[in-house]
Amino acid sequence: LLLDDEIIDLLKQLSHNEFNFGIQSTNMQALKIMGKRFDRKKFEDIYKRIISEIEKPGLTIDLIYGLPGDDIEGYKESLNYVLRFDEVTRILTNPLIILPGSAFYREMEKYKIKLKDKKSFMIAENFSFSKEHMDRAKRYSFYVNVIYFNRLLKSCIKDYAGKKKKKSIEMIIEFFQSLPFDITGGLGYPYTIPSVEEDFNHRNSVLRNL
Repeated sequence: LLLDDEIIDLLKQLSHNEFNFGIQSTNMQALKIMGKRFDRKKFEDIYKRIISEIEKPGLTIDLIYGLPGDDIEGYKESLNYVLRFDEVTRILTNPLIILPGSAFYREMEKYKIKLKDKKSFMIAENFSFSKEHMDRAKRYSFYVNVIYFNRLLKSCIKDYAGKKKKKSIEMIIEFFQSLPFDITGGLGYPYTIPSVEEDFNHRNSVLRNL
């Protein structure tokens, strides 16, 4: 988080502002393995300053699932955390992509990493994140992506979760799983941030059916 007072003051002078926060994960073990630190207080202080001082900023947050050291419950906690920030316009979610030459690529055996294929280089599973849970993370990511298409729906689900004293992500999952139809139209849950052409086509086909 390198947005200090000077940089924020300079950004305020721009006519259009879009900010992307690459949080990736709130899971401490996953962050440690990545060699990354997430300072929640600093992030929240910067977030509050941006929404209070910059007119209509565009705000997005990145999350990654399939990180070594994370698991499905940890990923749900990351989703639940970022859902707190009402001014964010979209949560960008994607599975970990391990490119040749990267640290994770060199340490695939150490972390028991298996790739989906050698075209997308998306992770299929690792020692802490099973294939089954990767599929669930993709599905939950799609649920979250869909509610950001409708701010009223997102607000209603979050308000209802508060009244029921449930986590927002749990209420979102419960809502979509209670629907009497398949929201993908039988096409299967897509990657919300695809990396190869066929995945882009799959996602777009699903979204057209919503």
